Amino acid sequence: MGSVKIILNGVLRGAGDMKTPMRVNIIANLINVVGNYLLIFGHFGFPALGVAGAGYATLFSRFVAMLLVVGVFFSGKCVLCLRLKDSWRPDLAVMRRILRVGLPASGEQLTMRFGMMLFARIVAGLGTVPYAAHLLAINIEGISFTPGMGFAMASTTLVGQALGAGRPDLAKKFGLEARQLAMMFMGTVGIILFLFPAHLLRLYTNDPEVVRLGVICLRIIALVQPMMASNFVMMGSLRGSGDTRFVMFITLIGIWGVRVTLANLLVNYLGWGLTGAWIAMSLDQVTRGLCAYWRFNHGGWQDARV
Repeated sequence: MGSVKIILNGVLRGAGDMKTPMRVNIIANLINVVGNYLLIFGHFGFPALGVAGAGYATLFSRFVAMLLVVGVFFSGKCVLCLRLKDSWRPDLAVMRRILRVGLPASGEQLTMRFGMMLFARIVAGLGTVPYAAHLLAINIEGISFTPGMGFAMASTTLVGQALGAGRPDLAKKFGLEARQLAMMFMGTVGIILFLFPAHLLRLYTNDPEVVRLGVICLRIIALVQPMMASNFVMMGSLRGSGDTRFVMFITLIGIWGVRVTLANLLVNYLGWGLTGAWIAMSLDQVTRGLCAYWRFNHGGWQDARV
């Protein structure tokens, strides 16, 4: 169910329709929140299922999201419509083109997820309090990087459409302009994270040690918010051009060569604790941001085959 929703939402975004996926996700999230309230705690006659209730609510919300986005494609009002009478025979030529772009993109995501798992294991080894501070800081940082990822989605769509129209000059302009907007936005949020970290953390907890460690984390990551924006948008632009192999290569260098390796060194060998882990995470963002910007600014992606 999740894969169907992700693929069809991606098709809509690629066609320039950002609003429909947003609406589908909003509805799904609202259903998930209400379902959690009803099934975790057992309100209004529903059984109190605890953690299992959260799982059922998530499952149902994803099922509804899948039905909604599939319904959009068969509604006749979609930018790309499907009909039952259409030919559903696999097209091997199209499948090869999808695999040419999709396999490196899948490799990128697998590289990132496994690296994130190992990084989380390194941080969890520091103990309950540092790990709690880490999770809260990640949650708060989402205020900044979630909109940054929105700019990345926009650049992916616009760069792909411009290249499809035979306008590589316009594709480059779209990517660089989106980068500037994202850097300004995330840089502004970074100032807030640097100046008021304790206030933000106390929205979640009053534990003095968690707050102290969380402040260090947020101030470290606040310094690299503009470079994170560059990373998100430039990587998104390269994906839009079909240059997914280079994106996978950058991710491998950043996640495994910098984040995991450096975190292991700073945390487990030099004893820098949570500070060392977040320094490693920040340098990973800087590395990927610089590599992606170099690639996008110097070409090569314009010749990628899709």
